[in-house]
Amino acid sequence: MTADRTTRPPAVTDIGPALGSALGPVLLGRVRDALARLGPVRPGELVMVAVSGGPDSVALLHLLVRLSTIVGFRVHVAHCDHGLRGAESAEDAGFVRRLGEAWAVPVTVGCVPAGTIDARGRGLQAAARDARYAFLRRTAEAVGARWVATAHTADDQAETVIMRWVRGAGLAGLAGIPTVRAPYIRPLLGVLRREVESYLSEIGIAPRRDPSNRNPRFLRVAVRDTVLPALRALNPRVVETIGRTAVLVAEDAAWLERCAEDHLARSVRDAGDGWIELTRVDVARLDPVLRRRVIRRALTRLRDAACGLSFEVVESVSRHAASSQHGRLAVGLGLVAECGAGRIRLAVESGGRRTTPEPVTLPWEGERELPEWGIVVAVGEEAGGEKSLAPHEAAFDIDRLPGMLAVRGRRPGDVFYPEGMSGRKRLQNFFVDTRVPRWRRDAVPLLVAGDELIWVIGARRDRRYLAMGSGRSVVVRVRQQRQPHLAAPAPDLVPALHGASSERP
Repeated sequence: MTADRTTRPPAVTDIGPALGSALGPVLLGRVRDALARLGPVRPGELVMVAVSGGPDSVALLHLLVRLSTIVGFRVHVAHCDHGLRGAESAEDAGFVRRLGEAWAVPVTVGCVPAGTIDARGRGLQAAARDARYAFLRRTAEAVGARWVATAHTADDQAETVIMRWVRGAGLAGLAGIPTVRAPYIRPLLGVLRREVESYLSEIGIAPRRDPSNRNPRFLRVAVRDTVLPALRALNPRVVETIGRTAVLVAEDAAWLERCAEDHLARSVRDAGDGWIELTRVDVARLDPVLRRRVIRRALTRLRDAACGLSFEVVESVSRHAASSQHGRLAVGLGLVAECGAGRIRLAVESGGRRTTPEPVTLPWEGERELPEWGIVVAVGEEAGGEKSLAPHEAAFDIDRLPGMLAVRGRRPGDVFYPEGMSGRKRLQNFFVDTRVPRWRRDAVPLLVAGDELIWVIGARRDRRYLAMGSGRSVVVRVRQQRQPHLAAPAPDLVPALHGASSERP
């Protein structure tokens, strides 16, 4: 897409900036109230208006030009030429340019090269809309617009709600078109289409007409020409009624989303580039209504498009999370959900795997931060060592340790002699018995002395080297690093061992 910013030539008399009408003061007041409520739009700010040349956008531009002289904000016009109707598309762009000239506002026209709109899997109108909004985002940034005003009306809202209901939607879908989602504001959502037409007629402006808006093969046209007239026969004010219902549904949906965000913040136990882990019990005990929203929001953190995943997909992950089953589900969009003991891991399928950090040698005295493990390790020599120790502490007999202390990840063949148990145990079997999910095992920090594993940190120590209360002892204390992606520090020292026994038997 290319952009062509125009200048401000003299006024064009065949369009004319007529400013007087009987309906004008009413609509002007409603739009001004909308700007104060939605933005608010303040003096000096730049409002970019998306203008197709059709009735709604032309009326919106006219009203905003009038209001700009009263409130003191500035106006800029943006028009996207999709090139879908040949010469007529070019004429639309020319019409919008002449409006800008007549009303002394700058105009930016973006042209989509022919054949570049990819409609596969979503339809031509949806693909054109995506291209248009991409152009609007770029142009708003280029001209420094804080707000982008679009001309959706109350009729558009009613049509959208009905279309989503027919296709199947939850509260978020039935809430319809949002009145504001920065930087987009929609000042005409409380205005009927017939009021727009009357306003244009009164001020003597003939807008452009897009023939595709009458094509019955589009669902919106079928709703406009067939469904809404039938509903008006039952309730002449059905458009207004649907609009009020959409507002109430939007308020309910927004409240539920705030609740979901709060629960998600409390449930996130660890996260990284391309993955996020939730505490399973926190998610499982939620009401299904909230649980679905928490999962959808978590998936959306990994990939924006996840907000559009179907109800069935999200419900499948939700049910799996609430069950006692373990396993892996393909979510779509290159995302996967893995449910293990105590954890739910959502990740980008092609990445997000945590690599095992390199071994780090520890000093005999002092503290060392290990950000790659998310822990801080303090080592010090103390007399004795038979005193009671917390799960995040360990005391070893210095004279019996087989080498320097270090922290590393697991290796094939790792074994140790867990205190409180007889014989030795393979680390792999220990992970299985303590129900550590497969994807977390490489993230478990291990304390070693030389080549010997002496502590699965936060879970179980090796009994062979424990301090016995005589001689010199080295005490190792580990604490969790505060992680910026968590709302609060994780309560379990080593997230990977959530659910594993960490008490001395």
